[in-house]
Parts: sequence; structure tokens; C-alpha cells
Amino acid sequence: MKRLVIWIQKNPKPLIFIGELYERARSYDLAFAEYNKAISLDTTFAPSYYKLGDLYYQYGDNKNAAKFMKKYADLSKSLSARVKYAKYLFLAKEYDAALFEFEDITAIDPSINILNRLKAYSQYELKMCAEALKSIELFLKNAPTSGDKIIADDHRYYGKILSCNKMDSLAIPQFMKALEMDSTKLDVYGALADSYSKTKKYDEAVNVLQRKFKLVKEPAVGDIFKIGQAFYFKGVAHQVSYNAKKKADKNAAGLQEDSLAYSQLFIKADSCFAIVTSKQPEGVIGHVYRGKANAGLDPDTKQGLAKPHYESVIALGSLEVEKNKKYLIEAHYYLAYYCFLQKDKACATLHVDKVIEYDPTNTNAPNLKKFIEKLP
Repeated sequence: MKRLVIWIQKNPKPLIFIGELYERARSYDLAFAEYNKAISLDTTFAPSYYKLGDLYYQYGDNKNAAKFMKKYADLSKSLSARVKYAKYLFLAKEYDAALFEFEDITAIDPSINILNRLKAYSQYELKMCAEALKSIELFLKNAPTSGDKIIADDHRYYGKILSCNKMDSLAIPQFMKALEMDSTKLDVYGALADSYSKTKKYDEAVNVLQRKFKLVKEPAVGDIFKIGQAFYFKGVAHQVSYNAKKKADKNAAGLQEDSLAYSQLFIKADSCFAIVTSKQPEGVIGHVYRGKANAGLDPDTKQGLAKPHYESVIALGSLEVEKNKKYLIEAHYYLAYYCFLQKDKACATLHVDKVIEYDPTNTNAPNLKKFIEKLP
């Protein structure tokens, strides 16, 4: 009996067994304690690290899960453990390290098709769009024979990868399939809306985001901004069509209705951007798009509807010039032209000079400056 007690005190196996009992009883803190005791008894006993890694994974602590699974993989020389370690690296958002492991394991055993899935996911997160497309398509091609079940995340990532490769018309059905399989993947709604907008399907973009709003307590500012963009770009498309129609025949039927249609879209867009600026007043982009929408409502720039918004862009954007340079150029150019129309030479000169300062290659600004210089 004494020998048995000594054996138990010096052997990690009983501690692992006790830890498993605690896990089944959902006494996870006690399970952690037993597994750590097992490691302190014998640092070379691989199952202790596996148990800790797996328990950390269940807790959602993927960083520690990866740490202990690596130790298990090193001690056990198990390829399946390396796959699990790489998966935990991915879940911990350590994409470079995860991709290195996936590539290394694939070189040892290329038949593990799930690696192609995880490689694709990691490559997408690293913005390796072309490589990710090859990996996800290889995974999907092999899935029927490898026995890997296609999950919602496969369609979700496939859609994102296609969009990343500027293939949004093909991305749309993938996002739709992902939502059919799991409608709780909230980021898919935004990605689908983006692809709809990129393919000029603005109504669909608005509709899909409104579907998302029904699933959340309060719409995210980013999604309100996306709806505003959809209204804005649809308004731009209508305005371009109106201008072409009017140029061809200024008395063409329906011009008044067309003008009202694009104006209503710009009003809706501005309403969305106003919410964005109220919630994020220090953010430049909301003010930029309020400027754009109001410029759309005032195509001749006679009323200066966009003026206060572009002034906000300059006030906020000038705090970080390099980051906001393209927005500052847009704002200063608008104000230069508006001041020119108001015959305010000093104001127009100030703003047009800023455009030239920020963008010496700009061809429009020097031309505008020539007209400004002719003002009295």
C-alpha cells in the first residue's frame, strides 16, 4: 500500500485522471490545477500538455491552447497534434505562424485536406488573395473524397476570398450560402452588402443590412455608414444618367422626376452619414461623405450645402495630414471652387494652394487657379 501511495504521489497519470473527473463535473479551475500538478511532477509527460491545451481551447484562450499543444506535439511527435497546434495558432490570430505550420505539415502529408481549408483562411487574413483562392478551391475540390464536411465558414471565407480577388459577382452566392447555413454570422451581412455595392446592386446592399439590423440590439455605426454609401452611390448613378439624358435633350420627358429621384437618394444618404458623425464626431470619413452627399444635392455648388461638412473635414483631417490627405484635397478643392463662384479671391486662393501643396501632380487645381487669379 505504501508503495502504491508513493507511486501515485510521483506519477502524473492519476492526476490526469482526477483532472478529467473535474472536467466532467465542470469544475474547470480544479482541472487546471490537477493538470499543472501533473506537469510539475513530470515535465516530459506529454498528455498533461494536451489536456491543458484542450482545456484552454474550451475556455476560448487560444494563445495558451497553442502554447501547450505545441509542447505536446514536440514531445509526442504526433502529426495530428501539430495540426491541432496550427489550428489554435489560427484561432489566436497568429496567422503567419499558423501558415508556416500548415505549409510544413502539408509537405509531410499532402493528403490532409483540412490543411487546405486552414491555409486558405490564414492566407486571406494575411491578404494573400491569389494564394487563398487556390487553397480554398483545392479544399472544396478534394472535400467529397476526403470526407471533410463543407461548413458555413467555408462559404464565408470563399466569398471573402473571391471579393478580395475582385470577383464580387461570384462572391455573392457564396455569402448567401453561408447565411443559409448559419444566419448568425453577422460579418457576412456586411461582406455581402459590400459585394452588392461593388456590383452596383445598391438596393440589395441596403436590404441585406436591414436584415442584419433585425438581429442586433443597435445597428453598428459601420453598417449605417454602408447603407449611406449604398444610397449615395445609387444617387450618383442616377445623377449621371440624368445629366446624360439632359445633355441629349434638355426637354426630355421625365427629367424632373429623375432629378427628384437622385435628390431623395442623396437626402437618405446624408441622413445616414449624419448619424455616423453624431456617434463619431472626431471621425473624418463621416464628414467627407456628408460633404459628398450635400454636393450631390447642390450640383452647381451655388448654395454651398457641402461647405460646413468639408470645413469639418479640414479641421479634423489636418490633425493627421498624411492619413487624411486625399480627403483634405477633396475638401480644399470644393471650397476653392465654391469661394471662386462667390468671387472671394483670398478664400479661393488659400484653398487651391492647399490642393497644389498636398498634390503637386493635380492637373485641375492649376487650371482653377488661373481663373481665380482673374478675379478682381
